Amino acid sequence: MLDKLISKWTRNRSTGKTIYLHAGISKTGTTAIQKYFHVNAEHLRTQGIHYLSSGRAERGESHHLLARTYKRDDRADQLVAEIQEEIALSECQAFVISSEMFEYLGSRQIRQLKDDFHPHEVVLVLYLRYQDQALSSMYNELVKKHACSTTFSKHLEVTPRKALLQYSKMLKPWEQEFGVGNIRVRIFDRERLVGGNVVSDMLSVVGCESAPSDIPVSAANKSVSAVAIRVLALINQHLDYQVDHSANYGEACRLALRLDGLVRREFPLLEHDCNSYFDSDQEYKDFLAFYRADNAVLSQRYLSGKSMVPGSYRPAEVLSDEQLVSILRELVDELGIPTQGASMATIELVKLIAVFWSEKLRNACEQ
Repeated sequence: MLDKLISKWTRNRSTGKTIYLHAGISKTGTTAIQKYFHVNAEHLRTQGIHYLSSGRAERGESHHLLARTYKRDDRADQLVAEIQEEIALSECQAFVISSEMFEYLGSRQIRQLKDDFHPHEVVLVLYLRYQDQALSSMYNELVKKHACSTTFSKHLEVTPRKALLQYSKMLKPWEQEFGVGNIRVRIFDRERLVGGNVVSDMLSVVGCESAPSDIPVSAANKSVSAVAIRVLALINQHLDYQVDHSANYGEACRLALRLDGLVRREFPLLEHDCNSYFDSDQEYKDFLAFYRADNAVLSQRYLSGKSMVPGSYRPAEVLSDEQLVSILRELVDELGIPTQGASMATIELVKLIAVFWSEKLRNACEQ
């Protein structure tokens, strides 16, 4: 009986080592964090912080391989064994795993993750973006890679992401497994981040007292101009080639990047960096009302009563017909698309670009 009690106590005893599981969310500087921790891994170890090599794809900066394994409900035994061995051989006390894919794990998968990394302490680190900014940023990304062709208002009606951004509900299964004390919620807002930067903030969370190198000040994945996105959504409606953007992400984004450079260069007075696509004040107010109750729970439970509601709102840029035609004509010239010289209406220009770019994508992605 005594032997069984001792065995149980030994099995449940903490190793004194902590795994910081950085789970995103998407579009909150996750790539910047992953790049920094990857590049500075050796330096960080001198600070007692170990960015785990195991659980990443070959030469990968993030732990997407591990996260996807859990998400698919595949057994992660081999990856977990490699991570456990890497932790055991390290003299560090703090370990970091990072992938925004962990955000999508369900209760059963979270429970499995907890069991797999026992007896180490696991601390969830989650950066949350104000919901209006999160969905606007995600819309920008989807349009950029030709995965969305609707207006933002229409997108809000159909995207499952809107419900997923009820953050207190998202955190509930994590709290059930790890406890509220092992959850670090950070707000992705320059004024609320340590050092005004997500990388500096993450370093502070994991206990790094001295940054090993200069911290990047710009976003790793900069958003495409809001003006370019509105134009690109029109073009996407007429593309006749469906891009596998997971396999051809660079090619999928190429037109957006060219359009972004063009509108910023040729139309500098337009509002390019507006982070909102809402069409009216009422639409924005209705959107905030959807999250009010959940944000109140989030504030009290994870933010020590601090507000989650953003403090300002800017209306989206509205392009005149003349501005739209001018941008499309500039893009036709930029791409070298032959025309017959006559003035063309908006829809004619959009279709001309869509046909040309569909063929470009087809040739690039099917080689």
